[in-house]
This record gives sequence, C-alpha cells and structure tokens, in this order.
Amino acid sequence: GVQIETGAFMTSYIPTYGSTKTRGADLVEITDEEFSEFYNQTEGSFVSEIMLKPSFPVTNYGSYMMTLSDGSYNNRVTLASSTGSAQFNADVNIGSSNPTRANLGSYTSGSYSIKAAMAYKAADTAGSLNGAAAVTTSPSGTLPLLTRADIGKDHLNYNLLNGHMKKLMYYSKRLPNNQLRTLTS
Repeated sequence: GVQIETGAFMTSYIPTYGSTKTRGADLVEITDEEFSEFYNQTEGSFVSEIMLKPSFPVTNYGSYMMTLSDGSYNNRVTLASSTGSAQFNADVNIGSSNPTRANLGSYTSGSYSIKAAMAYKAADTAGSLNGAAAVTTSPSGTLPLLTRADIGKDHLNYNLLNGHMKKLMYYSKRLPNNQLRTLTS
C-alpha cells in the first residue's frame, strides 16, 4: 500500500480504513520497579539525538529530551531546550525550583539532527551539544531520590519534545567529559 503524509515529515503507518485519523501523543514514562531496576541513584549520563520541527524554537516553549525526577519540579535532572530560544541546557534541581544549569550552546533552527548529552554526579554535572566541548557546573547538595524517567516530556506531560527522537542512551555512571563530546559529534 501507499501512505500519503500531509505533514512535513514521515510517520509510522496508522491504518485508517478510509477515514481520517490523528496520531496520539507519545507519552513515555518509566516508574516504580522498572525505574529502580536500571537507575543509579548517585550518578548517571544520558545521550540523545533528536529532530525538532523547523519552526522551533517557539516562544514560551521548551522541548524536553529526558527528565529524571521525583514527580516534582524541585528535584530533577533534565536535558532540554530553553524556553523560546535555540539554547540547550543540562539542569539539576536539588530541592529548589532554580536549577544549577549548564548552558550547552545553541542549535541551528531547522537542523536535521541535534545531539546532546548530559552527565551528572553530586557536585559534578556536564553536558555537550553537537560535539562541542563539555560545559560543566557544580550543583550543591546531595542528589535527590529520583523515582521516574520521562522521555520527551516532563513528569506532568508538559514541555513535550514535539519532534522525533532518533536515539536515547542511558548510562548508570557519569561519563567523562571527552566521551560526552565524542558521543554528540
């Protein structure tokens, strides 16, 4: 058969049987035992490759690649684009709504591929965007007890990626800065 797309990009096949259908949102979350089976509470890293819509960035909207949290905004680790700008950030919130932020730099609007990585450990966070040298920060305090992973969104189903995730990798250790750079090149 043939599939005709009215949008700007291809999607997977949805049987329509002659009528119009709308794709539901992909809301991916890992909680409870499934989360605790793989998550390392003291350190970790994640690497992703995404495509955003050519219209991005959008005012008052950030696109989240991945969020690890306790179900609140005050305790979380997030890799996301900035609200309304072409900046990417690696954020660590420890008991506060004000994150310790590593601004990883800018992406080109309409880019085919955006590669970003983040590594975190107590007082040692870093991130890299598209092969750039890693940017480091030092969040103070003990990493909070996190209980869930949200992929392509935050824990309340806001800040949706609104794009395509080509790759997502999680490491249960803090990768070295040079490896973050290599993995995003």
